[in-house]
Amino acid sequence: MKITIFEGSPEEYKAVASHLGKNLDESPEVEKETVDHKDAYMAMLQRAEIKTGQQDMYKILSHGELAWNEYSKRMNRSDSQIRGVHGALGRRINNTPEIHAAGLPGNINAISTWNSATRMFGLKPDFIDVLKEMKLA
Repeated sequence: MKITIFEGSPEEYKAVASHLGKNLDESPEVEKETVDHKDAYMAMLQRAEIKTGQQDMYKILSHGELAWNEYSKRMNRSDSQIRGVHGALGRRINNTPEIHAAGLPGNINAISTWNSATRMFGLKPDFIDVLKEMKLA
């Protein structure tokens, strides 16, 4: 089998390159992103009304990452409710075409960071910048 076309982000290519018998020095030319990450974030935030749970999440995490227990406590919601907030946010992200055009994942990983070793959860710096620009944080 010969794979001649790979569609995906540079990060996705890195994840599969070794399985294709390639080393990272042989990376294919990657097309420039058609949408800047910040523009994609703005489109995502403007796409539909931002529900209270997401607003709370943005305000809590815009000051920096938190240990999951502290984040959960500050959200003042049950684990099930937090999963609902994150699920709704994932749908907002995935249903924003600009997110995909910018090469971002269609889920919460487009805007957030997670360190499994320290259990720290946060927002990406570019996303925080956009929240502040739009006066949502």
